[in-house]
Amino acid sequence: MSPGLQATDSVAAGVAQAIAKASDWLLAQQSEKGYWWGDLTADTTLESDYILLQLWLYPPQGAVWNPPTRAQVDRAVQSILDRQCADGGFSIYPGGPSDVSASVKAYFSLKVAGIDAASAPMTRLRDSVLANGGLQAANSYVKINLSLFDLYPREHVPSVPPEMILMGRVLYHMSAWARAIVVPLAIVQALNAGRPVPTGFTIDELFAPGVSKAFPCLLHGRGQGLQAVGAARQQVDSPEGDCQVQRVGIGPDPLHRWVGRDLPADDVHDHGAGRAGR
Repeated sequence: MSPGLQATDSVAAGVAQAIAKASDWLLAQQSEKGYWWGDLTADTTLESDYILLQLWLYPPQGAVWNPPTRAQVDRAVQSILDRQCADGGFSIYPGGPSDVSASVKAYFSLKVAGIDAASAPMTRLRDSVLANGGLQAANSYVKINLSLFDLYPREHVPSVPPEMILMGRVLYHMSAWARAIVVPLAIVQALNAGRPVPTGFTIDELFAPGVSKAFPCLLHGRGQGLQAVGAARQQVDSPEGDCQVQRVGIGPDPLHRWVGRDLPADDVHDHGAGRAGR
């Protein structure tokens, strides 16, 4: 038998063994009644988001934040602290490395819930965030949420235009859980809604010194974006233009959102407008 065939047989035998072990393990977990069940767990971002939601629902009174859900907030705080990584940050899966976005969320939530920023867990957490790029390195979802509390400059976060629902089936290219986040977030952002934080509250200590807060697309593509906007406007104004476009201001952002109107339900016309708005 050639070495190649021997290697193939060895791999096949290993695969069969792995399948058998996995099947045996799954069968061992089955309830006597025939079903399977287990605890549904997730990373600390769920607890962090819960605290953020409570702050949104129950704004502080001056420097004091004491929501009616204080007992649940305290439980969420303890759950977060119980899972702090050795380097001070927070991971997004068991045994994983510290994730800067999850760590920023945890810091914000713990601090607003009353954990002393000078305490050992918070000092280690802050050091971990800064070692991983600072608040500027967090993902856009974190920055948008923080911008709703004026903790990150709104002009430096991407827009989530609610008009995206007019773009055919684009929303259904996202997962169900992503749609449940994107659509409400688009509405809140479009309404320019916001909530206060306790007087004097800040997380400026998480910003890495010397690193821009600007969204990368605006830093590197602004000139091309404005050219695309101009091209779209010319096309719409021309007799051949097959898409009506309306200009909608989005606050301090120097670019503007350009919204396609009368798009076919199952199609998306790209006239450069979407790129310009991002």
